[in-house]
Amino acid sequence: MDLPFQVSLRDALRSAAGRVPAAFPDARVFAEDRVQAAISAAPSGPPERTVLRVVGVALPGSRTLHLSDPSLSQLTGGREDEPLSGILSVPSLPLDAWDELVRQLARDRVAARVVAFHQNIWVASRDDVVEDARQAARVELKSVDDPGVALDFVISPSEAFPTHHLGGRVRERARERRGSVALDPSRDGPPLVLAAGLGGIVVHELVGHALEGDVARAGSRLGGMAEAFASKLVRVIDDPSLSRAAWRIDDEGVTPRAVTLVNGGRVTGRLLDRAAARADGAMSTGHGRCGGYLDPVLPRMGCTFVDRGPSNPEEIVRETARGIFVRRLVATHADPREGRATFIVTDSDRIEAGRIAHPLRPFVVELDAIDTLASIDRVGDDLVFDTCVGSCVRAGQPLAVSVGAPTVRIGLIKVIL
Repeated sequence: MDLPFQVSLRDALRSAAGRVPAAFPDARVFAEDRVQAAISAAPSGPPERTVLRVVGVALPGSRTLHLSDPSLSQLTGGREDEPLSGILSVPSLPLDAWDELVRQLARDRVAARVVAFHQNIWVASRDDVVEDARQAARVELKSVDDPGVALDFVISPSEAFPTHHLGGRVRERARERRGSVALDPSRDGPPLVLAAGLGGIVVHELVGHALEGDVARAGSRLGGMAEAFASKLVRVIDDPSLSRAAWRIDDEGVTPRAVTLVNGGRVTGRLLDRAAARADGAMSTGHGRCGGYLDPVLPRMGCTFVDRGPSNPEEIVRETARGIFVRRLVATHADPREGRATFIVTDSDRIEAGRIAHPLRPFVVELDAIDTLASIDRVGDDLVFDTCVGSCVRAGQPLAVSVGAPTVRIGLIKVIL
């Protein structure tokens, strides 16, 4: 979607960028148009919509303007345009199809929540104005009877969504879990076999946050690791071009590149914006992002994932005499400085003699970054993305992120009941 008076805006941004003193290399000339719609429904009642529209411009220094601000005429050279209030109140997302989707699933006792996202940005330098469009939709399905059972999917606007099939999977898994038992500390514990996709949230919390450039420089545990510590089976990568709402340029106008964070047992990279890159004597990796035009840029993750390995996922389970097969987990707290994170395992099964056995009730685990990465002894060849995690909040700034992983077996954990 084009902003009103886009040509004038581009000219004004280029002019403003040309006036930024060389002493302020990180001053932003940044325009944003973002609309986000959340749609959900309960078994009874119509779908509920929440639509958020953000449009604005950040100029060099601390000056900011909303595009509906009358003073914007100063920025656009005094050109008169039709009133913005009517234009900006119209969502740029087709929502009717999502309404029908959540209504249908709710009738089948599956609580559905759809978050659709569309963002356009313009970043100006002295030479040019570069722009990018980011859009995606995330669908979360939960059983009304057992909220611990859930499925997450990220789809593009052109993809069809198989509602009947996925809703049936949620209902069937809720029925399977009716006989779930409490975890027994005397017999249940490591190893954990994480279903495909889930290892991505683990490395997001334990590796990605620790290697965001400013965090690593401030003294995160992994940021200071020079020696080998991780299993050589583990390769952790962050690639913004693979993420939901992937970016072609970051919020400083830099083209992103994939960064290998851990490889060959060692830390091999960091995620950098312009400021973190300058502090490291390096070049930005194109990971400079902000939650909105009013927020400062920070180094942020895009799509953080464990690369595929050599093992067959079914063989990983068969080779596990006793352990836990994890179908879903949720991060609760991460401490990059100490290198630890806690997770609630909401859906899991006991593994006995290499077979999936009884479902387990939710429990909490604490993972240590170094111990966890060192104890991974199996990595599957079934890499998948976007089966969990939709957004990440750092310094009060929410940002759409993505994760991925194949089936992974972790040999050392701490269970907290």
